[in-house]
Amino acid sequence: MVSEIKNEHGFDEFLTRMSQRVTPKERSTINHAGMRIFKKKLEANIREHSGRKESNTKRREKMISTLTTKTEPGGRVLVGFSKKGKKAYLARFMNDGWDSKNQYGGPYTHQPGEHYWENTEGESKESVGKIMQSKTKEMMERRSLR
Repeated sequence: MVSEIKNEHGFDEFLTRMSQRVTPKERSTINHAGMRIFKKKLEANIREHSGRKESNTKRREKMISTLTTKTEPGGRVLVGFSKKGKKAYLARFMNDGWDSKNQYGGPYTHQPGEHYWENTEGESKESVGKIMQSKTKEMMERRSLR
């Protein structure tokens, strides 16, 4: 088992140099490539638990339709639910679970979450990494041809 990282300072310098060489536009392009894979898998995971009721399927489709992406100035890409669709709070309850309560109190059970966000992160990590790596390599090769 490794108890220390050798050349940690050198690795940090390498990452700093690499981040300075990739422009925000290139970083955005790379992140968008990974985001598309993640978003498709997230949509599939949300649909997966729709159950038998048609109303559940419709609600989930409505929630999926509010999925948005936002690109920040540094090239970072965020995936989430829009405020306009007003489904973000439902998505959080479905993902994390909730405690059932009413005005009388009582011993109500905890409704377990589906954890579709966490599952998507785990399932898509490798494929997102590969597509981002290939996109970065493609950009570096294109840059070297100039």
